Amino acid sequence: MTDTLANTPIDITSAGTFELGTRTVKRLGYGAMQLAGPGVFGPPKDRAAAVAVLREAVERGVDHIDTSDFYGPHVTNQIIREALHPYRDDLVIVTKVGALRGADASWQAAFSREQLTQAVHDNLRHLGLDVLDVVNLRSMHGVHGPAEGPLEEPLTVLAELQQQGLIRHIGLSNVTARQIADGRRICEIACVQNMYNLAHRDDDALVDELARHGTAYVPFFPLGGFTPLQSTALSDVAKALGATPMQVALAWLLQRSSNLLLIPGTSSVAHLRENVAAVGLALPAEAIARLDRIGTAADARGTPQRIASSVLAAEATNAESNATSETTSLARSTATSAKRLTALAVVFEADTTSAEPSSIASITWAPASWRPATPVFSPLHPARAAPRLPARGGCAMNGWARRAR
Repeated sequence: MTDTLANTPIDITSAGTFELGTRTVKRLGYGAMQLAGPGVFGPPKDRAAAVAVLREAVERGVDHIDTSDFYGPHVTNQIIREALHPYRDDLVIVTKVGALRGADASWQAAFSREQLTQAVHDNLRHLGLDVLDVVNLRSMHGVHGPAEGPLEEPLTVLAELQQQGLIRHIGLSNVTARQIADGRRICEIACVQNMYNLAHRDDDALVDELARHGTAYVPFFPLGGFTPLQSTALSDVAKALGATPMQVALAWLLQRSSNLLLIPGTSSVAHLRENVAAVGLALPAEAIARLDRIGTAADARGTPQRIASSVLAAEATNAESNATSETTSLARSTATSAKRLTALAVVFEADTTSAEPSSIASITWAPASWRPATPVFSPLHPARAAPRLPARGGCAMNGWARRAR
């Protein structure tokens, strides 16, 4: 299937459609973040290839593209305009505001009235549009995941720009259920964009709640982010179906809930074709049940299971936590300074009877500018050798969580 489906024309409408504001889009879209340079900063190595990927996506039926002017910055929007302008009538371009990039590639909050207004106008100018279809406010209260904090002031600014006719619909990104409820008192929320995939399932309840409200949920990092998802179960299911693990991961999301709109990103035409081919992959019930367990915490019986945890960065601390025999999952990361935080999503395949992880199933890196320079790994058991981490910058990983309950 991996070669055949990828090169066979597939009607991605077969995956269904869902409303995004007043627009109806196909459930498989495209995320443009990877079109920028390394670390989502600067230009790509091959601009012509980036243009080709966008044109291929639209030719394959994609009608929902996710972007932001702080990717690059400005780079992805400029490439989108070069590749696709004038835009097809059915194309919905969704962008984000609320952050900006420093000269050192750092990610900074940009919530003031002036910054938000400038960001909207920058998106309009670089995309060559008179009005933006959807603008997501990206909360920066938690850099590595949703965290409580007020969004009333920045959301009010976007609502005013909406009233001025510069924005059609408003969404939220990296937010909690409470922030969504608070936001609905200010304006209609067209969509929510948070991190979610078959291993990172903190938003399971939120996905279902939004589905009941008819609100689109757009998972970012649907394939695991900067390091792809890896799991024995995922690989086994993919092999049995003649598919790639990433196609299975996308197919799992498509069957998870009808309000999920996927935006897998890539800078490769070949990889794009593989992603689109996932629409044609039907997952048997037994495969779905096995994949579901990847993101399910351990039960009380001590049988092997996969544990997914969102790792929250601690500020300016390198203190070691005591590892115990109860430990089954890595659950916190520390950075060398409060300005350079690190986030990981880590999944272990663990046997809780022995508390020994048999494999690291996934490591999802935050952008390079959020990482400290020196990798440190604390092994679960003192006698075990420390595994080597991917050469994608460093991350201090100190401490271990106790058994999931």
